[in-house]
Amino acid sequence: FFFFFFFFCRAHRTFSRNSQRAQMSQFADDNEYMKHMLEARGLYEKGEFDASLARYEQVALRIGTEKPRWLLQLHVAVAIVHRMMADFPSAVKKLDEALVIARKLLPPGHSEIATIICDRAVCLFEMGDMRNALAEHEDALAMRRAALPAGHSEIIQSLANIDGHLKVMGDLKGAEARYNELLPMLKASVPADDEVMLGTLHNKVMLGTLHNMAMLKAAQGDTAGALEGSLEVLKIKRASLPAGHPDIAVSLHSVGGAYCAMGDFARALAAHQEELVIRRAVFSPNHAKIASTLINLAGVLQSMGQIDGAHAKYTEALAIKQAALPARHPEIAYALLKIADVDRIRGNNKVALAKYAEVLSMTRTAHGNRHPDTATALHGIGSCHLAMDDCKSALENFEEAHAIWTAVLPAGHPTIADSCNSVGSVLVNLGQHGRALTMFMDAVAIQKATLPETDPDIAMNLLNAAGSTMALGEFATAEPLFKEGLRILISNFGIHHPAVKNAAAGLRDCQAKRKLLRKN
Repeated sequence: FFFFFFFFCRAHRTFSRNSQRAQMSQFADDNEYMKHMLEARGLYEKGEFDASLARYEQVALRIGTEKPRWLLQLHVAVAIVHRMMADFPSAVKKLDEALVIARKLLPPGHSEIATIICDRAVCLFEMGDMRNALAEHEDALAMRRAALPAGHSEIIQSLANIDGHLKVMGDLKGAEARYNELLPMLKASVPADDEVMLGTLHNKVMLGTLHNMAMLKAAQGDTAGALEGSLEVLKIKRASLPAGHPDIAVSLHSVGGAYCAMGDFARALAAHQEELVIRRAVFSPNHAKIASTLINLAGVLQSMGQIDGAHAKYTEALAIKQAALPARHPEIAYALLKIADVDRIRGNNKVALAKYAEVLSMTRTAHGNRHPDTATALHGIGSCHLAMDDCKSALENFEEAHAIWTAVLPAGHPTIADSCNSVGSVLVNLGQHGRALTMFMDAVAIQKATLPETDPDIAMNLLNAAGSTMALGEFATAEPLFKEGLRILISNFGIHHPAVKNAAAGLRDCQAKRKLLRKN
């Protein structure tokens, strides 16, 4: 018995030592993985994306396939780097690999699976696959509703994601419905005696929602409502945060945008200048937020007719983005696009055409051939061709852009109406008045469904349609179009505005020709 007991104790001690060694080895391995992951993350945060990917690759070689939990985290981390580099297909590939592992490791409907699906949806959206992106966000929301209590922060985040996508897609009613669902959740999560304190996370989210509601009103054309909401948020932040806080700059951005939309450029300029002062004090000189503020300033200057000043600010913003971001990043393309716009306004069409072509190449690489940014670059190229009297090339570019916008945006999106107007205008120059009339009337139909009934843009397309109808000899049909367009212009500008005088002259000409036709 003594021998057996001695042997059992010795075997037990040996097993315990081996188990402890295995645990210590596991612990050491985990510490080693964590060290390399943190190093890769640090390189990413410094903007050294290629070095970060290389370090993650080293971690992948160490992990192999025997550590699925670590491999899951690795795939997600690599996807984040690819997304920052605007390599969205590679990001989607890594998220797909992460999703396969997550579905094996975790129960169906787990919140971590929903998070990966959300990240994947963001990448799909950037690639122009907006409908599938929205569907995946809806899937993630359904999973979170089933797994989490009502009002959970992840449910709120999913609703915010869906709202943002709907707003970009032009479904403003759908976006507003999501916000109406969000607000009660946020109000319910805020303590009754703590509703005005910005120090709590709940109230920060609430302010963010108020901010986004103001942005939604701006997208709906309610500039007065957008300004009122933005000023309300700014007032709360000024009272609750120290002067120069970066959150105040965010609200100044919104206020400036609302003032600019209302044509109050002096106040818009002041808001964006204060925004720039705050951000220069908070961020490093080459920070992307400073570049964004410079672009805002440039846009106001451009609206004020200060073209040289706008060009200088856009150029400064481009230099910052080129220093801070990987080459050919979509944000670099956007800054270059704005410079091309100013060059075109200056009449430097050949210079602008070269820049638009570079932007087109960058957006096609980042987003593919069916993305709104690709269509925007094509439209810029077409505008240059039109200014250079190359109507045939302009029509090709405008029609290609129009096909993209029609495919990826919902029917009735305002951008489609603007595109119809561009295509129609070129068709008029080419003498194709029948096709032009169809485009102008399509634009009118969209604008009447989405804009206030007295919006000047509706009048512009009504008058364009009237002109094409006259060219087709249909004076009786053209006359009411002229009258409706003229009525809208008078309601906006009075009777002495040049646009009103031109429309009235067109109406008189139409009536005279109709009268002459009756006599004959």
